[in-house]
Amino acid sequence: MTATAVVQAPTATVPPPAGDLAITADRVFLHPLPDIYAGDPVTFYILADVPPQLEPNEVTVRVEVRNHLTLQGALNGYNLAGDAIGLFAWAWDTTAYWGDHEVIVTVDPDNTLTDGDENPDNNQVVVPVSVLPEHTRPARERNQGWEVTEIDCCVIRVVTGTAAHRDLQEIQVAVEAAVDQAVERLGVQLEDKLDLYLVDRVFGQGGYATSNVVISYLDRNYAGGGFHEVLVHEVTHLLDRQFAPDRSAFLAEGLAVWAAGGHYKQEDIDQRIKALRETNLYLPLPTVIDDFYSVQHEIGYMQAAGFMNYLIAVYGWEPTRAFYSDVRPRRGQPATVAIESSLQEHFNLTLAEMEREWMAYLDDQPRSGQAVGDLLTTVRYYDLMRDYQLQYDPTAHFLQAWLPYVQELEQRGLTADVTRHPSSHMNVTLEVMLYAVDQAIASGDINRANVILDSVERVLLSNGAFIDPLGQNYSEIVSKLTSLGFEVHQIDLSGNEAIVQVTEGQRVGLRAIRMALMNQDWVLLN
Repeated sequence: MTATAVVQAPTATVPPPAGDLAITADRVFLHPLPDIYAGDPVTFYILADVPPQLEPNEVTVRVEVRNHLTLQGALNGYNLAGDAIGLFAWAWDTTAYWGDHEVIVTVDPDNTLTDGDENPDNNQVVVPVSVLPEHTRPARERNQGWEVTEIDCCVIRVVTGTAAHRDLQEIQVAVEAAVDQAVERLGVQLEDKLDLYLVDRVFGQGGYATSNVVISYLDRNYAGGGFHEVLVHEVTHLLDRQFAPDRSAFLAEGLAVWAAGGHYKQEDIDQRIKALRETNLYLPLPTVIDDFYSVQHEIGYMQAAGFMNYLIAVYGWEPTRAFYSDVRPRRGQPATVAIESSLQEHFNLTLAEMEREWMAYLDDQPRSGQAVGDLLTTVRYYDLMRDYQLQYDPTAHFLQAWLPYVQELEQRGLTADVTRHPSSHMNVTLEVMLYAVDQAIASGDINRANVILDSVERVLLSNGAFIDPLGQNYSEIVSKLTSLGFEVHQIDLSGNEAIVQVTEGQRVGLRAIRMALMNQDWVLLN
């Protein structure tokens, strides 16, 4: 991947033969992105093709710049897709590296592996990288830093000069409400204040939790979803570790959706599962449980939530919590084994028997006429959103995103990894269109959501060409306002009129601009 100011769809790469150690240029990512400025500490995120007979830590990686060894180590983990990765955080100090460079990445550089690396010719790639002069760093970044605010439940950290910093007062109220809900739903008490980071960058579905919570908070949040639901969801991931430190991914995500009252918005979870069954999208539980992060995201999360919702509704929270706490998956063993063992211990039922009881319970629930349309549109929205990520914002995709160690970012005084992101015309236009889809779904206007999704899909299938009038209008509005020095965040387009939310220069306050299409040209009305 080339670190340049213009983000393009990645060039297709011929895949290496199966079962052979290899690396390709489109699977080497340098952070921060899309631009690197002299002085940025660069992180290497390397996705190698590793055959099953090799463990990641058996594969050595060498990275060189200007024929100097920058780092050498081993692949050191897996991403959510199960791919072996080499993550080397802040490993290259670019202070003295202004200009164009070739970064050479080699796996098994000393040819020590034989079984699994029969073809050493595909073990090296050259990635062109431009390091821009420090003085060209965006003005808004030059004085950014971390600001810390402490409230009753939490310590909230934001980067100055961002939307989260602007909205900090409202965020504090929202955080208190979300934590209160998670605490009440789980029946736990806070052992200590929670650490929350609000960042100006989309990561995956908009948030993640480690020993702290990281939430994407930005004006052009194309990943959508309700801020309250995302907060409750991620806070739940911290709180449930008090009683279930070894819980399964399937159950943990299901519990978080249940605690939030929905995945992306408040919703009837039973009706979502009924809609999955009605549309033949429902998957057998063993399929979802044993390959959770590889199944379609919305389907997997809703089935997990539906399962937890059923257990709690029928058996009560305390018995369900005891079952949940006793599920202890082992590496190398299907997750269904641990779940089945705990089901039999606590409910005297196998997984298949519990699934049959759950389906019978759902059969007795009334049907909602809107559930199917909303479900299908939501699934389509997020499938296209992730297609957009893979083409134009690949390191935001939840299966291959680097989720930065935010505590160390704060300690180092770094902000670019959580504020800098692709912002070409293509990125901005598709992101405001996806944001408009989320708003249409939230308001119940499923037809409008699908019309915009049709246009987004055409762009993604036509190598970035805006070929229908709707897409062209979004594109032309973005072009016009960008040329005038504005950054476009949201567009509410209605026929030949639009209300556009923008920022200007280093100002973070949103400004509404009214526009109208006159004589084939979008003009400003205020």
